[in-house]
Amino acid sequence: MDKNINLHSLLDRNALPDMLATVNVGKMLEQSLQYLFNGELVQARHVCEKILLQNNNDPMALLTMGIIELQDGNCEQAINYLMCVLRTQPDNLAANFNLAKALLLAKQYPLAEKAYTKVLRIRPSMALAHLGLGQALGYTGRFQDALQNLEQALEQQDELSPNDIGVAWAHKGMVQGALEQPEAALLSFEKAIGYIPQLAYPYLGRAKVQYVLGHHDAAIQSAQQSIEIDPKNAAAHFLLGMFIGALHRHKDALQCFDQAVALAPEFADVYYERGRTYALMNEYGKAARDFMRALAISPNHVYYLHGLGNAFVAGKLYGSALKVFARAAELHPEYAYVTNMKTNLERQLSQ
Repeated sequence: MDKNINLHSLLDRNALPDMLATVNVGKMLEQSLQYLFNGELVQARHVCEKILLQNNNDPMALLTMGIIELQDGNCEQAINYLMCVLRTQPDNLAANFNLAKALLLAKQYPLAEKAYTKVLRIRPSMALAHLGLGQALGYTGRFQDALQNLEQALEQQDELSPNDIGVAWAHKGMVQGALEQPEAALLSFEKAIGYIPQLAYPYLGRAKVQYVLGHHDAAIQSAQQSIEIDPKNAAAHFLLGMFIGALHRHKDALQCFDQAVALAPEFADVYYERGRTYALMNEYGKAARDFMRALAISPNHVYYLHGLGNAFVAGKLYGSALKVFARAAELHPEYAYVTNMKTNLERQLSQ
């Protein structure tokens, strides 16, 4: 048996006959792989568990279980199985690649970066590894390195599925946006949408760069398209509220923020922006309540303290405002506005 067989590539049904002709697998493992290729994960897991009862160190069974758990979204279990394979076969390409993929999905980005780097040492120029590494590097803020890897993946499009190509373009757009290249990012998101129109996040990425470029109506439309595909994405409702609020449509913005709060009650920035919207509508009591909700989640955030202090001032609650600005000045002495407000309120209340 080729111990370094890349089982990820074997998920192509057309590769199955050649695979079974060249790899000496036991009958039960063959059956488990067949179930896996057919997407019958419950049956595949059941057969693999039987194999492991007979030999709990069987590397192919452990590898297959890792892929099954990964396909089923159980990243932690997948990582455990794949690490078992790598203890005895540290250069197993399939185990390393699927471990990197599991770590990326589990948002363990520094570990995913290391795992994808190892995959590329084993098999240089592997397009899927460059794609995964580009994603991991982007999430850790190493944007230039991320861009380089994503471009390397796209240079080998013949090795990628249409979905993978779309993902590469979408992440390239995200990185370009972070690098303050909005025109290039917009083109990348357009390409991504051409490949993966069924996914919500490229529309949301496009909305962000459209807004930066001053295309406000287009940004609103893109955000709405994202919500149509994924109505439970709190970030999309939040951004739509921001875009609409910038056009002074405050009541419409409040509806978006209300939806975002319902979906993500621990999303502090939503309370802050909803509070700012209430303040613009001269509803300072509601504004203060939202700023306090934001501070309950992030107690030392200077903008939240700033907003609450201003709401108290607007409501003529000067003593309460002084307490807030004094705390803000203590925590953030470099922020001139809060130190000036503290000084002004102290002078005003001393008269």
